[in-house]
Amino acid sequence: MRWTLVAIAVSVFTSGTSLASNATPPSLPSPWYPIHTGQNKDRLAGDACAFALAERVVDDQEMARTLAVDASGKPTVTEIKGDLIMRYTNVDTGKSVVRHVDGHAFISVHPDESETWVIDGPFAGAVSRGSQVTFVPRLGLGSYIWSGVTVLDVPPYTPPVSKPPTLTWAGPVENLCDTLSDDP
Repeated sequence: MRWTLVAIAVSVFTSGTSLASNATPPSLPSPWYPIHTGQNKDRLAGDACAFALAERVVDDQEMARTLAVDASGKPTVTEIKGDLIMRYTNVDTGKSVVRHVDGHAFISVHPDESETWVIDGPFAGAVSRGSQVTFVPRLGLGSYIWSGVTVLDVPPYTPPVSKPPTLTWAGPVENLCDTLSDDP
């Protein structure tokens, strides 16, 4: 499954990428370099969960590399993988859990500046009161860990109002608000 996803992602994403015929393509893929997608965050009670939620990076060993570039040399396809471990804590009770959210991702930037992210494996995010993301299937408020395959489509930014990103997932999902709640 993982190699099928990789082949599909690379095939789809590189088909729209071309180098000018007189340009010398860089050596691709590029060497791996550190990248940090995990963030410490404090969510107020009522934002995603009924309680205040602290999200903390425990370990971040993520690496990225460029798989394709456009004619100007700007990366158009990036691969990200590696360990990302987060601790989620219910601030009111002190109850916490540690989760590996180190999915294998391919991020494609299209000519119109829209992006497509394909993630295989655990991926973390929140649906909060201010969320500007459309979730398919729909999700209520919460702090989530998606497993399986997740696709995030980010339209180009077009001021003054931009279309929201769409996150489509197929696989199990854990709502950490439920996991860390005091309710039995």
